[in-house]
Amino acid sequence: MKRLIAIATPALLVLMLANVGHAQLAVGVRAGLSYANLGGDVKTDSKTGFMAGAFASIGISGNFFLQPEVYYAQKGAKIEGFDLATGSPITTETSLDYIELQVPVGIDLSIENETVNPRAYAGPTLGFALRCEVVTDPSDDPPVDCKDSVKSYDFGIVFGIGVEFGSGPGAFVADLRYDLGLANINDAERETVSNKNRAIQILIGYRRGI
Repeated sequence: MKRLIAIATPALLVLMLANVGHAQLAVGVRAGLSYANLGGDVKTDSKTGFMAGAFASIGISGNFFLQPEVYYAQKGAKIEGFDLATGSPITTETSLDYIELQVPVGIDLSIENETVNPRAYAGPTLGFALRCEVVTDPSDDPPVDCKDSVKSYDFGIVFGIGVEFGSGPGAFVADLRYDLGLANINDAERETVSNKNRAIQILIGYRRGI
């Protein structure tokens, strides 16, 4: 199944790009912050991470567009509590790094001849796990590698709003989005407990028409 997902997703992107024809096309880069936690059976606090990547914006009909994207995204969560032996505060932080593909479909809400152009979009996401690490603070123990405890893939839905600044071939972009994970990321032996990725993402970047 994992091999099928890995093969099918790039193939789908190639097919979509092959059918662009003479549609309006722009490419760009984005980077920003990800405020992530884990939803499910365990209550967690947010962890701040980094994400960066590239995207293409393809006009498909009227004001609608398709926007395939690929990112390096840091996710995870924190759990804050107390050491039962000493009563002192203790924090356990889980870091999850992914290569994430997002393919939202959106609508351009801009007004003709304006230089500030808002847009809204939503679509599927697919992530491939790169790293899982658990750190406890305070502790003298080294970080714990937890990659074998999580699935090698994740999937979900991204919802976002954005704005472009510029009326020529190039424009600066700013986006606010919510990445809603739908899969239990725990491996098969731990699926009795549900943990799902959640992230609020704030991104800025630049795109240029080609």
